[in-house]
Amino acid sequence: MWRSVKTVGRASAAVVARTPTFGAVGAIGRRWRSEPAELPESEELRPLSELPGLPMSPLLGSSRHILDVYPAEEVAAKGYTAMTAGPMNRPYQFYSNLWKMDGVDELAQFGIAGFGKGVSGRILATRSPELFQKVLRAEGQYPSGGIETQWFMKEYFSRNDMPTSQKFWSRGEGWQTIRRLIQHQLLLPGAAKSYGDAIGAAVEIASKGAPTCGTPDKFHGYLMRASFDMFCAAFHGRLTKCAGADGDEGSRADPLDLAFCQAASNVLTANMPLFLQPKEVVLNHLVPGSLITTPLFNAFCKDLDFCYSRGADVIQSFKDRMDRNTLTPYEKASYLHATLTQHESGSDLSVPELAEILSALLIASVDTTAAYTQWVVTALAIHQDAQERVHTEIVDTLGDAPLSTEMLQQPNWLPLLRAVRRETHRMRPVFNGMLKWTATPLELCGYDVPAGEMVICDIWTPQNDPQILPDAAEFKPERWTDAAVEARKGTPAELVDHPLFRGPFSSGARQCPASRVATNEVLFMAAQLVRDYRLRLADPSITSLHDVDYEMKLTMQPILPEIIFEPRK
Repeated sequence: MWRSVKTVGRASAAVVARTPTFGAVGAIGRRWRSEPAELPESEELRPLSELPGLPMSPLLGSSRHILDVYPAEEVAAKGYTAMTAGPMNRPYQFYSNLWKMDGVDELAQFGIAGFGKGVSGRILATRSPELFQKVLRAEGQYPSGGIETQWFMKEYFSRNDMPTSQKFWSRGEGWQTIRRLIQHQLLLPGAAKSYGDAIGAAVEIASKGAPTCGTPDKFHGYLMRASFDMFCAAFHGRLTKCAGADGDEGSRADPLDLAFCQAASNVLTANMPLFLQPKEVVLNHLVPGSLITTPLFNAFCKDLDFCYSRGADVIQSFKDRMDRNTLTPYEKASYLHATLTQHESGSDLSVPELAEILSALLIASVDTTAAYTQWVVTALAIHQDAQERVHTEIVDTLGDAPLSTEMLQQPNWLPLLRAVRRETHRMRPVFNGMLKWTATPLELCGYDVPAGEMVICDIWTPQNDPQILPDAAEFKPERWTDAAVEARKGTPAELVDHPLFRGPFSSGARQCPASRVATNEVLFMAAQLVRDYRLRLADPSITSLHDVDYEMKLTMQPILPEIIFEPRK
């Protein structure tokens, strides 16, 4: 065990969790209970003040106690500080060590001021997907979502009189009405697959820009532009070409599209400093009347101004051409055409209000898909054998045909590449946790949890626990074949197949509305790059994803040496 946890309280050994979890032994040697156990009739639920975890202080959260999670030798070796080793900065390491602390089992607490509940920012963390599902099942008609934590977006909407966006960034009937309208042509499997032809055309152009963008200072920006290109192809059927090769006439981008990419990147990169720096929270959000703003928040708002203005122009231009019946085939097959057609059949939103919400989708399209793709490409560049098998699979499946809707509609398409994606997500998820608020009072692990508590489910630790997966440190895409999944049933390793662990886009009614499209984009981009190039890292000493450091922006992004792209043709 590491140093003893400085608890807010200590659970009695007589208190047994009543929530069922998988029957495996965790890395810390505690039983992941397989059967629900009833509390003794004489035993009352314990208050959260007695839940083990890190102490919290008003406005500071647990910042003074973050290093208590780690063994002293790790702190010394890594040079950790409270500002660099917290759950928002080093989530893989923080959570895996949290569960090793004395007194901590399947539920713990700590504080991040300005993020969690109350002035101390209390957060309840669990490593049990079954425990987290108990929170999900109690959510009711209007579930909570992670975007509700983004005080800076809400502040921007308030200052700019954007009530429609305020509804979408909250919960309730207003959120539900908007969500139902925008998700219909994104989440339905058939709809998500229908954009394959346009996305395939976009990645063919984007791939040409890869060889000059493999350096550490360029690669993530390149993939952000490629993610924007792919989503625009699906969103409004236009090939924006932001990631294409410089000097290639067929890959020349509109300067306004490039400016949108950069502004959206700035907005998303600002998220973590706005979350974590106390002065940003206090001056921009907590000071009454918005009397003071910081340079970072002012720049954030300026970039958002441009993004929303450009988004409105793009959508209005599309609507005008739709009314004149002058859309291209890709545009007629796009998400925007289907959504505007659905909107015309009856909606409480005006076209400008709809454009406001849809512009937010364009902004969000730039980052998560890019980080996810970057980890998959990194895994393929490290594991040459897997890369060559994926290349063979692509050639055997497609021949000279482009990536397309037809391919997406085939059952079990590119199974090895999809297994590589899933194995990469297991080892390096771009988001380490799912986040919810308790909608009603709940019993969790024998504790009385009030409504309104923030609960985070750690998805990395269970999937990388060597007592659940003995070969967890190895990159093995074959562990996701149908036969391997079937063989795990009834064993401790079955835990990794839990539905909450499948992807980075959350779960339930508040999952990312474009999650199906985004997953297809990751696979298309990786497939096109492997089809066109042999990928390798300039540093041959990196032999595992565990050798790759990362940094937390909005998502976990790998810190890489140069990636070299050797043309296959």
